[in-house]
Amino acid sequence: MVITMITAYTPIPYIPSSVTVTNTVHVDGNRTDSYVEDGSEMMPYKTIQTAINVAQPTSAIVIELGTYNEDLTLKAGIHLKSRLDASYYGVTITGKLTYSSGAGNVVLSGICVFNSSDHAVEFIGADAQKTESV
Repeated sequence: MVITMITAYTPIPYIPSSVTVTNTVHVDGNRTDSYVEDGSEMMPYKTIQTAINVAQPTSAIVIELGTYNEDLTLKAGIHLKSRLDASYYGVTITGKLTYSSGAGNVVLSGICVFNSSDHAVEFIGADAQKTESV
């Protein structure tokens, strides 16, 4: 398993050539109106974790700009990316990212992770061993 964190100097939305994306799920935590969330661009999920829970491997989760206060449990084969079309972080996650063993990679693009209490990214299990910053 590799978690690739794309730096602020990488054009966004950046999808590494090694990542296959077959479907897209949308998140907009800024929405306050009532609607049935389905992950579409018109009716996005309001939390990143909800999108991760329903995403299949090879899903791109496109996150609307903003700050998200969530602890996330990642799963293999997903690509979390900011909607921003510029080379700057557009999404901030204040919380912890946890990845348990599983086959496949996780890619974060245009996302900044903050956690003041302990480590921001935690790897659990034999397959969760390596992290890269591109």
